[in-house]
Amino acid sequence: MSEQHLSLALYIVVAIALAVSFVTDLHSRTIKNFVTFPAIALCLGLRGIFGGLGAVSNGTGLICGLFGLLTGGGIFYFIARKYNAMGYGDVKLMAVVGAGVGLPAVFFCMAGIAFFGGVHAIISLIWKGELIYTLKRMGRRFARNRDAGDNRPGQTIPYALAITVGSVWGVMWQIHLKSMDVAAGSFG
Repeated sequence: MSEQHLSLALYIVVAIALAVSFVTDLHSRTIKNFVTFPAIALCLGLRGIFGGLGAVSNGTGLICGLFGLLTGGGIFYFIARKYNAMGYGDVKLMAVVGAGVGLPAVFFCMAGIAFFGGVHAIISLIWKGELIYTLKRMGRRFARNRDAGDNRPGQTIPYALAITVGSVWGVMWQIHLKSMDVAAGSFG
């Protein structure tokens, strides 16, 4: 299997996992293990069988997928554990993205996810009339004064939307950069 075919197969696996998780997150605010765990296994299996062990620099092998999984899933795990800012389904979905796109594309995806997640959160809070309350609550949290103010639950958003849109943006950006490298090499 060529590198392009392997990349396409990995993108398809990730796209299916993202699409199903997006729907379940919107519907029930859950991301299902029966989607994430097989997707991780399939991405790593495809990488191992058709890309070999590989190095991070070639972007196709098992090592690249493992580093992507550990980077994406690890950073999201830290955020979920330390700040309780997302669910563990989001962590597992980000691990799928990392295993599928590998390094360094997972960094492009995380940048897109952070941007689109922020935009989505602000729009949702404005729509629900909760922006000012949430900003005050965040200020108290950063000041480490968690007891100040009322005890209303914070607003949550289905983060699979941001993970989906940001991942698509990250992959497209990575493809664009690769095409720019190819174009620059053909003129050199």
